[in-house]
Amino acid sequence: MVKHKSYKFRIYPNDEQMAQIEVNFNCSRFVFNYLLDRRIKAYKRRKESYSKYDTYKMLPSIKKFCQFLKEADSICLQASAENLDDAYKNFFKKNNRFPKFKSKKNKQTYTTKAFQGNIATKGSHIKLPKLGLVLFDAHRDIEGKILNVTVSRGKSNKYYISVCCEVDIIPLSACENQVGLDLGIKSFCIDSNGNEIPNPRHLKKYEK
Repeated sequence: MVKHKSYKFRIYPNDEQMAQIEVNFNCSRFVFNYLLDRRIKAYKRRKESYSKYDTYKMLPSIKKFCQFLKEADSICLQASAENLDDAYKNFFKKNNRFPKFKSKKNKQTYTTKAFQGNIATKGSHIKLPKLGLVLFDAHRDIEGKILNVTVSRGKSNKYYISVCCEVDIIPLSACENQVGLDLGIKSFCIDSNGNEIPNPRHLKKYEK
């Protein structure tokens, strides 16, 4: 059974990497807002709707007139177009409100996708597009195939990554035995087999 699993870590980029991260934040936000504006105006003027692939096709022309976008991770710009399309789909499914323009004042994020080994872990470092090896708090192993990484910075100015992986989970075999639990006051709980688990508070009177 294949499932998606996410891991969150704090990262410690150097000055050069922080500068590149800020470029990715700004460019990703710009593309999202620009495409949202285009989609709103197209619908108001001509009742025209853009698909995700329509917005993908716009990116080369946007880069042509906005040269600063070439400094960013190109994959994160595509991810912005995809995130906007997902926001539209959630709106039409009535799962969320209409997409809003992103602001510099809010939490800053961008997402980059794994492609041909551009994202990989090496000990206490993780390799990310345009950043190279970034030091991160590897407090646990990352299991499965890395699909994408979202880099974020909150109001505390600390940087984090959320690593989304594809994990093959082996389902547990079915168990026919069932046990019911009854929570109480005198006892912590009593199961349906009559086994009693005492309340830890009531054991203090036996302590020396």
